[in-house]
Amino acid sequence: MGDETVHALAGVSLSVMGGERVAILGPSGSGKSSLLNLVGLLDRPTEGRCRIDGQDVAALDSQARARLRNEKIGFVFQHFHLLPNLTALDNVALPLHYARMPRREIDERAAAALVAVGLSARQVHRPEQLSGGERQRVAIARAIVRTPSLLLADEPTGSLDSENGQHILELIEELNRVQRITVLMITHDAGIAARFPRCIHMRDGRILADLFNE
Repeated sequence: MGDETVHALAGVSLSVMGGERVAILGPSGSGKSSLLNLVGLLDRPTEGRCRIDGQDVAALDSQARARLRNEKIGFVFQHFHLLPNLTALDNVALPLHYARMPRREIDERAAAALVAVGLSARQVHRPEQLSGGERQRVAIARAIVRTPSLLLADEPTGSLDSENGQHILELIEELNRVQRITVLMITHDAGIAARFPRCIHMRDGRILADLFNE
């Protein structure tokens, strides 16, 4: 920024093991989303390494990064990013089309993902016909339809009321427990972070604390 260098992240070093459920807590501008974007292969680090399953993904070209992202990583955001003209089933199926699967297999896997999030009866509904909590469930189904090993969630309850937010947290906990999906979730809420076995506290692009909850 002109003569000033702004470090979105500075000196950050951490490891997350498979099957962990980790909350990333901090105020706006603390570097939480930048960290998640690096792990999710949406950004490249200007220096240092970012490894997934031992592979330095910072060195991969764009095509290889996109392929790895589609195969291993699921994303859930505060805003659902559903296509309004598609049904819930077709929204969930979108990542599978990139894998060039047969249409029957695509529909079967998308339907199974909707069952996993408790929306088997809402397959043909479009986003405008769904509640906020249901839309977020569709977004989660889309994130897990390719059975990723890592789920990255950026304030997934931020647009929901407390009841629906509770249901989404329980669903993420169940996916972690039953399917052993590794979860990294950003939150501003210390109460939500307390539900996670591990909590990383960030401020000004740095990790202040890396704590394990009892």
